[in-house]
Amino acid sequence: MKLIAVVATSALYAAAAHAEMKTVQDVARAGDNKEVASYIGTNGEAFAWVNAELQSTGKDPVYCVPGELGITNNQYVSILRSYLDDYPSMKEVEFAQLPMVLLHALMQTFPCKN
Repeated sequence: MKLIAVVATSALYAAAAHAEMKTVQDVARAGDNKEVASYIGTNGEAFAWVNAELQSTGKDPVYCVPGELGITNNQYVSILRSYLDDYPSMKEVEFAQLPMVLLHALMQTFPCKN
């Protein structure tokens, strides 16, 4: 529940600060901006916490980062941009759906080998 609140709060902050961003591609393009990269990274970190919670309860993670790799905000931006290059139809998804797109990007970048 707390994770949902973190993502929702960061979404509201980013929406207020960057109202000109309408699509996921707009956000990815602005990812060199420290605040935007932080917003993307906050969403990524929320998913990392979800993964940790799943694993602590004996469930499979949603994506599998190798070893103890820590992902930086800039790396989350790069992962998102690469995903959009691979799936151009996702570029025009509305801004509010960024967390869903980032989750799919993480799942593609770090698939689990079950």
